[in-house]
Parts: sequence; C-alpha cells; structure tokens
Amino acid sequence: MAIDPKLKLLTVEEVAEIFRRDRTTIDRWCRERPGFPKKIRMDPVGSRFLAAEIEDYIRQCIANR
Repeated sequence: MAIDPKLKLLTVEEVAEIFRRDRTTIDRWCRERPGFPKKIRMDPVGSRFLAAEIEDYIRQCIANR
C-alpha cells in the first residue's frame, strides 16, 4: 500500500529546523499564531505536523510579505 505524499508527517524538531527556531518557539507559535498549522496528537507523548500544511503556511507568509 502506498502512502499519499500529502500525508507526510514532520516532528516538532523537524519543523523547528525548517524555520531555524527552537522547539519552544514552534510550541509558542502553535498557541499564539492563529494561522499556524496545528499539531496532530499521535499518542500521549508525541505530536506531528502535516508537511503539506507547513508548506502552505510558508507560501502564505511569502504571499503576504
């Protein structure tokens, strides 16, 4: 079974690396920035982001500059 590329998941650390910020900054953006992608709770201790939503957010930031 092939996984849809739109469903690629990123860890909080991977998202922090993309934005060149700390994990705590990404957590704060999740709370304080209304348009920032929401985490997907995978289990009690782990969350992920949809890569496509992170890419869309970056495109939106570029378009709004």
